[in-house]
Order: sequence, then C-alpha cells, then structure tokens
Amino acid sequence: MKLSREQRKPVYKNITTKILQLIKEGQLSPGDQLLPERQLAKILGVSRPAVREALVSLASLGLIEIRPGGGAYVRRINFDGLVEPLATVMFNEREHVFHLIEARLALESQIVRLACERATQGDLIRIRERALQAERDMPFGQADESDTAFHVSISEATGNPLLISFMRMLAGLMREAYGPSRALLLADRAMVDCYNEQHYRVYEAICKKDPDAAEAAIREHLQTVQRELKKILRIS
Repeated sequence: MKLSREQRKPVYKNITTKILQLIKEGQLSPGDQLLPERQLAKILGVSRPAVREALVSLASLGLIEIRPGGGAYVRRINFDGLVEPLATVMFNEREHVFHLIEARLALESQIVRLACERATQGDLIRIRERALQAERDMPFGQADESDTAFHVSISEATGNPLLISFMRMLAGLMREAYGPSRALLLADRAMVDCYNEQHYRVYEAICKKDPDAAEAAIREHLQTVQRELKKILRIS
C-alpha cells in the first residue's frame, strides 16, 4: 500500500505542523504555555521523544521558547505571512534547501562584513570557540548544533538584533532541511577538513577586519555546501 506524503513524514514533523497550525489559527497565542510533553504525547498518540524533537525544532526556529524546568512557551512573533512560508520550506520538496542556501548567501555575505567592523574581542573568542566545537563534532557526524552556533555567532558580532534573529531562523530552517544530507557529507573526511578550513578562513578574515576576504570566504563555504548537496541529491 502506497503511503501518503503526510504518512511518510517523520512523526515529529507531523507534530510540528499541528502546533504551527494552532499558532497560526490563534488557538495558541504569544506567551501561552504548551501542555507538558507527557500530555501532548497522550493527546496526539505519539511518543514523548517525538514530542520533544518537535519542540526542539520549533525552538530552533524561534517560534517557541523552552525554559529549563519551566515548560515551553509561544514566542511573540508576527506570524502573518511567516508561518506558512516557514512550514513550506521545512516540510516540502528537497529543492527548498537550495532556496535556503541562496537566502543565506545574500544575508551572511553582508553579516560577515558588519562583523568585521564591529566584532569585539569577546565576539572573536566566541566565534573561534564555536569553530573549534564544530571541528570536534564533524568527524562524528554530529555538527548540526555547533555548525549552526558558529554561523549565528558571526551574526551576534554585528550587534544587530534583527540580523541575529534572521540568522537564527535561517539556521534553524537549514538544520531541518539539511540535517539528513549533512550526515552523508560528513562521512567524507575530505569534506570535514574542507568545511573546517573554510570556517577558520572566515574567522581569520574577521580577526583581520578584512570584509572583502570575509565575504569571499563565507561565499565559498556556502557555495561548497550547495555544490556537494547537489551531488548527493543528484540535482544538476
């Protein structure tokens, strides 16, 4: 029996879609607390790990806030015209990952230039630490969090809260769309070395306050991701 597209989705993505719909329809409002994991799992007829994964996904997109020991809350965001595109990018066909890369190219090429102008010593330490953490994680195929943190830390160096929010949102979307393919890419040691080298080139250009070199480095990095993903997904 052929499964529908909805049935083929990972369970946590179906849960995420349902919560997004409740937010969009106004049944969940900014500041509202979501039910505890155990209750959500029982109501939805799914496992608690699936609920937990859905909440982490929503938090990575900045749509909810998870407070340690305090539950999950809907964040105050303007959802008009936002939730639908987010859901589309997250859950539709695989080529949407390339729309995300294109958006990141446009955004990060300018973010990194501002970072060159504004990064403090503390910012530089944080960017380097996150590059080091990504380097430690990549050989084990577990670089989703640390790679995202590296790119977000560059946006944090701009001091612009809107750019930081946009970058966190895009990074969260990228993790959703790119995660499974990233594991395949990181199985290749040469790609691991390439990604780490590119991260450090971006970092060094920011340290030198060289915006042209920094932009060139971030563009090369994202274009490498784009090229290698096309190989894996067999897209010409």
